[in-house]
Amino acid sequence: MLSWGSTSLPEACLSDEPKKPFKWLSEILEDPEMLEPPKSIAPKLAWKGRLTLLAAREKGGKSTLAGAAAAAVSVGAPFLGERTDAGNVLVISLEESIADFAQRLVRFGCDPTKIAVVDKSSGINLVQDIWATAEEIKPSLIIWDTLGAFAEHISGKTLDPGDGQGWTRVMMEIVEVARAYGANLLLHHSRRSDGQYRDSSAIGANVDVILEMHGEGQEPRVIKGKGRFEINEIRIKLEGDEFRLLEKEKEFKERVLTFVKKNPKCSFRELRDGVSGRSEDIQKVRDTLLASGLLANVGTPTNHSYMAVKHGS
Repeated sequence: MLSWGSTSLPEACLSDEPKKPFKWLSEILEDPEMLEPPKSIAPKLAWKGRLTLLAAREKGGKSTLAGAAAAAVSVGAPFLGERTDAGNVLVISLEESIADFAQRLVRFGCDPTKIAVVDKSSGINLVQDIWATAEEIKPSLIIWDTLGAFAEHISGKTLDPGDGQGWTRVMMEIVEVARAYGANLLLHHSRRSDGQYRDSSAIGANVDVILEMHGEGQEPRVIKGKGRFEINEIRIKLEGDEFRLLEKEKEFKERVLTFVKKNPKCSFRELRDGVSGRSEDIQKVRDTLLASGLLANVGTPTNHSYMAVKHGS
């Protein structure tokens, strides 16, 4: 990791064993994960070993969305219609009151024994504290709230948007952690003019995914993204204590039909477990498809067994 006044060095620098400066591609490909898409940790937001930038206007809901994701991962609860695996979460909370942060996580049903917090009380040892905490708890998800506060804290000043060198140094600190631990979600502010992330282009150049959330104070909110792998635009809505993923009805129907085609004679329970989304939404789409003749129940009235019906059959 970079120093920023730190005296620690990576273990590789302390080893006496000679190490070749390269790897053959064949060696890299011995790991089957190299040819797989990155694993989703916080669905639609963060992926294992990758760094996501989530930008929104001030008070635009990015911390609330990230808090809901953190709570879901801490207990292994579904998030935005998809399953999560329970794991530890590290939150670097530098911008808001720790009380507000705690209340938000409790609201979304977190496991408080699975969420570690590094806040601004860390003083000049912030970077070292982040590394030490990550090494101890092995987080599945790390949330940086926010990039601007982190940059100011470790550099001792507010960085000018044109300070490419300064922003690159800050981003490299974060990238080092992101490559070593979990999935990383970096929160940042966006411009009022177009909703894109603000400050230096060095920020976007050093992340794997850029998500920009639009619709400040409105529902639903639209998240547009781009990245090193395919990122789809999504619409989300906060209902009570849950964020819902809003899909176009046509897309939802296609997902249900695709599952039935791949799993003929599946029960409703199998359909519900196999298609991400709320049970009541899946049931509604199933009923619509049955009524339109695109889906057929070949079981009994009480024990359904579904088959996709071809047009003209």
